[in-house]
Amino acid sequence: MKKALRRINDFFDWLEKWVILVVMSGMVIILAIQVFTRYCLNFSFSWSEQLVRIGFVWVTYAGSSMACKNSMHLTIDLVKYLAGPLMTKIIAIWSYSFTVFFAVYMCWHIFTIVLQQMEKWQTFASMTWLPVWVMYIAGVVGMLGIAARTLQFGLLPLFSAKEECPQ
Repeated sequence: MKKALRRINDFFDWLEKWVILVVMSGMVIILAIQVFTRYCLNFSFSWSEQLVRIGFVWVTYAGSSMACKNSMHLTIDLVKYLAGPLMTKIIAIWSYSFTVFFAVYMCWHIFTIVLQQMEKWQTFASMTWLPVWVMYIAGVVGMLGIAARTLQFGLLPLFSAKEECPQ
């Protein structure tokens, strides 16, 4: 069972890194072409800036999930130094639990927006071939990643550790 969970975790690590790498590379290429055509050829693509914005949304959510895994989000460390180990652990449990709850709550609300966008089949003004829900689905995936990574690397280790303080 642990081996299967480890393989799933490794797959999601790989997927996050590749999504960020491919989307960021695509964004750089699209923007470089846009700058060249705008200033050298006096021509501009109407869709390039919108597509790069969508890529930025995807990179942001994938990066947020990766940051949860590596405990790289902003925290207030003063509590660790002023409170004892038990109080620090209680505050960490509350904090991680709230983060998981909030991420699941936001995932649900973003998912309802995705369903509405799919139902209406709204497209972007500059890219009539791309439905709007493609951008919003990044929020669903990202929030699920934040919840899963916070649960896996933040909350669950607190219950398995004897009396260790959270990082």
